[in-house]
Amino acid sequence: MENRKTGQRKLTIAGTENNRDTKFIKFVWNNTKNSATYKKMPIDCFKQKAVQGGLDNGCDVKAIKKYIKNAKSILEVGAGYGRVLNHIIKNGFKGKLFALEREQKLCRFLEKQFLQAHIIRADIRQFIIKQKFDLILWMWASLTEFSQAEQLLALKNLTLHLKIGGFLILDLISINCKTIDAINYDGHNKIITTAYGNDFIYLPSHDEIKLYAQKLNLLKKEIIIYKTKTNKKRNLYVLQKN
Repeated sequence: MENRKTGQRKLTIAGTENNRDTKFIKFVWNNTKNSATYKKMPIDCFKQKAVQGGLDNGCDVKAIKKYIKNAKSILEVGAGYGRVLNHIIKNGFKGKLFALEREQKLCRFLEKQFLQAHIIRADIRQFIIKQKFDLILWMWASLTEFSQAEQLLALKNLTLHLKIGGFLILDLISINCKTIDAINYDGHNKIITTAYGNDFIYLPSHDEIKLYAQKLNLLKKEIIIYKTKTNKKRNLYVLQKN
């Protein structure tokens, strides 16, 4: 619903069913807001979310096993508590393994759990290292945790760290996919409510991913569709650097 005086849309905040408490807000956010939520969130909560989403069995990593097998160096972005790292190692990867994570408590946890991985504490939008990679993984739909304005910036920085001929793989859910505990604002923008704060997401369309790839001189190699343990379909966009 739109307020004719302000032109702003009315959004019902979680826990305010039956219009007990609605607000007119301007929907403006960036990833910094999400970071504040993650700082409060205990590691076990991230693990529970993986179970809830049907990803704890590593079905996403299994779907890209051939790319992992052929890579000599891998960077996993937004490594969290190490779910993806764990399955990469279980799949027998013996090359150079790097993980990028911004939150300090998660970096400390990763450093203790994964001695064979190089842990980088940095913001994806700004980090610069000399290493270039055969394969960069941005899994668990983590791209969506950045606003539309930030997504291309983050992908541009990742592309700079990709070897010529290397692959960037993005895990994404469909715009039409129902998200647990989410308020749908306009189809693309959603708010996921948690006990530790709100998690803002922007779901890019297929055409937007195609446009990102064109702007970054990336070829769309393939889209891998896989099912989670909870029988939900997800998409893995495989992009290759020219």
